[in-house]
Amino acid sequence: MIVDQVARAQIKLLLEHLGSEYRSKADDLQREMQSNRAAKRVLQSGGTVKAALRIVEENAAEYVKSLVSAVAEVAKDTEAFALIATDVVVTLRHFRVGVDQAVEFATGGDRENRYLSVSNEAERLFQGIEKRTLRLLELHRYTFTQPAPPRQVSTPSFPESEPTIPSSKNKGGKPLAAHWDEMWAAVAVQIYTGDLQPKTQADIERAMLASLSEQGVEPGETAVRARARQLWRKYEQAS
Repeated sequence: MIVDQVARAQIKLLLEHLGSEYRSKADDLQREMQSNRAAKRVLQSGGTVKAALRIVEENAAEYVKSLVSAVAEVAKDTEAFALIATDVVVTLRHFRVGVDQAVEFATGGDRENRYLSVSNEAERLFQGIEKRTLRLLELHRYTFTQPAPPRQVSTPSFPESEPTIPSSKNKGGKPLAAHWDEMWAAVAVQIYTGDLQPKTQADIERAMLASLSEQGVEPGETAVRARARQLWRKYEQAS
């Protein structure tokens, strides 16, 4: 399902506005933290990484709440939730840069001794933040359960309904929208755990098809390709 085109355009504007606002805010906080610790001559310490991680977690949680609240004012269907999930994935990817910079500062760029151990620990803690952020987002899934608007003939370039799937193939026993939601969540987790490191849109498309296949769902290629294209564009923008 897909939200009507006016709502979709409004949601995209919200994502761009709030995403830019929170990414800029996080960047500013990271720079301020780095400057303060440099002034105190404690920049090269593990405390710098911990401070960077705190900034990420606080901003990620606040971002999810703000984004859900803003988008829910426009639409509450499953496609709206999918758009939110995609943007949260992209924003977390941006936040990771601040942590990577903190590791560089904390180790003084020494890649032969302390860097590897500090980097590995920072990665472990960051993955914990990712999982908690995605769980927080998951709490809001059932806010977005309304059926999508009917197909609008005036905007044929966007698929506005899920492909018809024979009941014999829908072995998961769940509403079709739930299968798409699970697919988005599965792919997002794969990207951030490193299990999926897409080099092309096709890599994302294969991961989406695999997730749906595991649920006993066989969607049309067009529906999957449109979603893969959407995530790939976001992924490229964040790279």
